[in-house]
Amino acid sequence: MANPPVHLPLSTGDADVAFTADEALDGDVRTALVDAGFNEELFSDHIPPVTHYRLGEENAGFYAEFLTPLHGGDRKRNGVQDATLSMAGITAQKMRYLDLLLNSPWSVRVGSKLGVPVAANVDVRVPNPTSFIVQKLLIHSDRVSRKKA
Repeated sequence: MANPPVHLPLSTGDADVAFTADEALDGDVRTALVDAGFNEELFSDHIPPVTHYRLGEENAGFYAEFLTPLHGGDRKRNGVQDATLSMAGITAQKMRYLDLLLNSPWSVRVGSKLGVPVAANVDVRVPNPTSFIVQKLLIHSDRVSRKKA
């Protein structure tokens, strides 16, 4: 019974996959993504570099990026920036306050009957709304202007 919105909804072109450094990631995630048709895109001068895994064309497709919490300072003892982590063949970008998103996530079941083209139903953990808003507020001043909205 609601009126349709007069504006287009905000959308994103990426899927963020977050995990902690002490989680066990089985197998070679990078190889699985490449075998599924994703293209690896390397960014930054970090070692290892920030990596996106793109599926489809730049403007029509989307990309997955892996994220992990940054604990402590943003530099290692030798002065090198502590910006990325390699696990299971992929590179995750370290981000401040990301652990908030991993606390008390909601579980959402997705599958082909719900419009998600997967072979079998899968449970996906998503941040609870309160944690999401708090994390965005904490990182707001560090975000690029086009992402601050």
